Amino acid sequence: MKSVQKKLKEILSLPWENEYKITRIPEEEGGGYSVCIPLLGANLCVGDGDTIPEAIENLQIILEDVIEEYLKEGRSVPVPRNEESYSGTMLIRTTQSLHARLAREASNQGVSLNYLVGVLLERSLAGFLVESVITGEKPEGMEDRRISTSLENRKRRKIS
Repeated sequence: MKSVQKKLKEILSLPWENEYKITRIPEEEGGGYSVCIPLLGANLCVGDGDTIPEAIENLQIILEDVIEEYLKEGRSVPVPRNEESYSGTMLIRTTQSLHARLAREASNQGVSLNYLVGVLLERSLAGFLVESVITGEKPEGMEDRRISTSLENRKRRKIS
C-alpha cells in the first residue's frame, strides 16, 4: 500500500494541466464550467463548478481517485505530455503573399519573423481558447477541425 501512495504522489505531480479540456456548461444545463482530462477518458475524469478554478479543484479530487484505482488494479497510467518533449521548432507552409506581409510587418516592428509569428500564434491561440470557453463551442470555421486558408476561400468565391 505504501508503494501505491508513493507512486500516486509522483504521478499527481506531473503536469496534468497540459491535458485539461475546459468547457462552458450552458445555462439551461445549470451553467458553470466543466474540466476534463481526455487522456484518461473524456467521461472518466471530470470536475465541474461555478468557476474554472472551482472546476479544476473538483477535478483534482477525481484525478487522485482515478489514478489511485489504476494503481491498485495494476493498470498503467497514461502520463500527460510534457512541454519539454517539444523542440520549439516547426515548419509552417504559407502563401508567398502572406510570407511577404509577415516579413514586412516584422521589419516594421523591428523584430525577427520567427518572433512575430510566434507572438501572433500565441495571441491567436489565446483568443481561440477564450472564445471556446466562453461559448462552449468551437469558433466559426473550426467546427470540422479544419481551418480554411485564404487561398481556399478565394478559390471558392471564384467558383461560386
